[in-house]
Amino acid sequence: MERRAHQTAKMLVDLVDYETLD
Repeated sequence: MERRAHQTAKMLVDLVDYETLD
């Protein structure tokens, strides 16, 4: 479960990073 939560968090951070870049 922890691993999955970490993956989701990373995905969210990547998404925010992408939007911030734009």
